[in-house]
Amino acid sequence: MVLPYKDLVVVHRVNTDVPERQVTEGQVGRLLRLILAASGEVALEEAAQAPEVSEGLHSVCLPHDVTIVPPHGSVPVEQAAFAGQWAGLWEGVVPHILVVEQVMLDRALAVFAWGRARQWKIHQGRWTRVPARFVDGALQLKLQRPATVTYRLQSDGTLGATYDGAWDWGSATMRRMS
Repeated sequence: MVLPYKDLVVVHRVNTDVPERQVTEGQVGRLLRLILAASGEVALEEAAQAPEVSEGLHSVCLPHDVTIVPPHGSVPVEQAAFAGQWAGLWEGVVPHILVVEQVMLDRALAVFAWGRARQWKIHQGRWTRVPARFVDGALQLKLQRPATVTYRLQSDGTLGATYDGAWDWGSATMRRMS
């Protein structure tokens, strides 16, 4: 069985030359349900049908210890405004959440997270916690990929985001999450 949305191939072999060695569809279904349950799937039906892959912000993974620390009063208002959780879509496709956990005078600590996007062959959400710095009024993250992600506050209260990577680029409009 091949499940591309999970990057999973299941090969179950049985020597059926021996008369008592048979595998029923029910047994294969049970095996598949156990594998999918172990991978985090929920609400699996008895028929063991492949669950729908729903893409969106709920496919974005965040660390369990995300904490947003209110900025100290000495932090400029323009920089303090970045604190919090923001959501958007890279190029209207890849779900993205930015969590600015802590803002200091010239730097910040952020979680850069993304979700599934089949059309870009992103089959699993991931996250990375990275130090950030303020450059010309914008918040800038340097990712390991290598890539530089820049977030700039817009007049309407959103963040304009640009992703400049060695192999790819993109933009997004981020809205504050409540």
